[in-house]
Amino acid sequence: QHSVLFQYTTALHWAMTQMTPGSMEVQAKNSVERMLAIVSIMFGLLFGSSIISMLSSKMVQRLIHQQDRTKQTAKLRQFLAQQGIHASLVYRIEKAYQHRVTAPTRLKYPDIVALSFIPTYLQSELKQFMFGGFLVKHPMLRFCKNINKNAMDSLCASSDLVYLSEGEEFLAAKAPCEEAYIVARGELAYLLQDAVETVTYGTWICEASLWVQWKTIGSLE
Repeated sequence: QHSVLFQYTTALHWAMTQMTPGSMEVQAKNSVERMLAIVSIMFGLLFGSSIISMLSSKMVQRLIHQQDRTKQTAKLRQFLAQQGIHASLVYRIEKAYQHRVTAPTRLKYPDIVALSFIPTYLQSELKQFMFGGFLVKHPMLRFCKNINKNAMDSLCASSDLVYLSEGEEFLAAKAPCEEAYIVARGELAYLLQDAVETVTYGTWICEASLWVQWKTIGSLE
């Protein structure tokens, strides 16, 4: 008689040898045990080969992705060098590129092909649910909704999401801006010379660009 621990570890050892080339002194004593051993070996073969195939596929995909990213980075640097771009702008461009390629992928409305198959009125209702609550935070747009609901529907239909990673520059200083934004999540930093101001949830950015030609003064990240 052996202890429970010895019996358990022996059974575990036997089970593991059915999926690996390892050896085991426990042998089948009758036909039922032999059939169980055969079934276990077949299951282990299928399971082991599936795991190896999946891991190999993931590693190859990751390697190809890294090689492609390295190649694109090298091409970007070569292009900037050939154009004689000054160092500060090169740094900002490479920083923005690295932020984008390393940030987690966030799905946007155009990425979902299935949405193109749903009726137009449902797409409109979805856009209203996604963006309507943010748009009406602006007094003028809230007034616009009260007098012309179709105009608000059109604004919701033309709205989209912009995802930023930490430290990524969003708007450059003294650059023309033709779109308005609202902070829907997180915070942004507005930099003007040596001053830094925090832009919080619900704050509108460059909303004047909706009705006049607008140019930024500071930068936003």
